[in-house]
Amino acid sequence: MASRRNQFVAGLFVVALLAVVPSCNIGFNVTPPAEAILFGAWNVLLASNPSLQEILVFNESGRLVERRITVGATTVSQPDVHRLTRVSGNNVRIETSDNNVFEGTLNADKNIIDGKFSTILTIGSTTITTDNGGVTLTKI
Repeated sequence: MASRRNQFVAGLFVVALLAVVPSCNIGFNVTPPAEAILFGAWNVLLASNPSLQEILVFNESGRLVERRITVGATTVSQPDVHRLTRVSGNNVRIETSDNNVFEGTLNADKNIIDGKFSTILTIGSTTITTDNGGVTLTKI
């Protein structure tokens, strides 16, 4: 009787394992997210302030992991300013945790994003969007 019970328990274990393993990406090819196209560093050129030097750095899954701003001889590095990164076809939207939004179109070579830069401030149920002009992000 114990043998039959052991077989039943072993069978349940195999069924449970077969149900869990496919959802675990073990030994399977995984398609990277569309945002992975942003991997690396991108130079930011603001039309409203071309002298400002800003670089956005994305990890392999397209998450914004660092923002570097240089004014004169001083560089400030802001780690983990990610709020949202979305790539849909050639449309790109990047939101930082300090309410900056870069929104634009990725070129055919996937190395330039042209669009607009805005700041969004939400207080209660009121949202204020400030258009800060054009922006170009260039992969470096």
